[in-house]
Amino acid sequence: MRDTFFIEPNNTRTGLVYDPAFQVSRKLGLRLKPAIGHEAELADYLSALVSTNSQNLTVHIQRICLYFDLRQAELLYAALIDLWIAFNGRGRDFFHILLLATKERLKESDFEKIHAIYMNTELRAHKIPSVKMSVLNQGLSGYSELVSLVDNKVDEQQRDPLVEALEYLEYSQVEQALSVLEVAVLENPTRDDLQKQLLEIYVSTLDLYGLNVMEQKLKSNLLHPAEWEGAAKKIFEIGGQE
Repeated sequence: MRDTFFIEPNNTRTGLVYDPAFQVSRKLGLRLKPAIGHEAELADYLSALVSTNSQNLTVHIQRICLYFDLRQAELLYAALIDLWIAFNGRGRDFFHILLLATKERLKESDFEKIHAIYMNTELRAHKIPSVKMSVLNQGLSGYSELVSLVDNKVDEQQRDPLVEALEYLEYSQVEQALSVLEVAVLENPTRDDLQKQLLEIYVSTLDLYGLNVMEQKLKSNLLHPAEWEGAAKKIFEIGGQE
């Protein structure tokens, strides 16, 4: 069992440190203070959390704040790229505020690159250039190469779209998974599993517009209309836009 704890508590007992899992789960502070000598461990821990759950906004911000406080320009740039990938074209106003707030500790060239990505409204996660220290972007490029190698050896056999979409999601490639499923549900309107997975993505990304468009396309082929109606209501209540 690992016995290195490296989060300093925010109280007067200055000699104590806590396990990071406790700190993250019980305290919503966005600026974690690593114990001296354990900065890299905290950074690795937060990066692992982003890699396994790219939709956890709190961890994204904690990671960005950590690199900002440590003045790690390259890692800060990578963390911002990861957040942009996770947003997948959404949360633009919030991202812009965060980008401007961190500008002073980014390399000028990196700021210009990420600002260009922000300004290009058509540039989604799968089109972002490879970033060395990004945990999500590396997964994208690595996975696309793997698919190319595998597909060359299966004699052009058609893969199950649900399996393909789930593999994309495993590497946080939400846009690709969405594209696969949107085609698949129209080609296979009787497959309940495809519609349910697609609906889950619409809800998780707050894509009310995409949900409404697909609902119109499927029309009488909707297998569970009440679930689609409930999902649309949930997205709207959370703040999704048409």
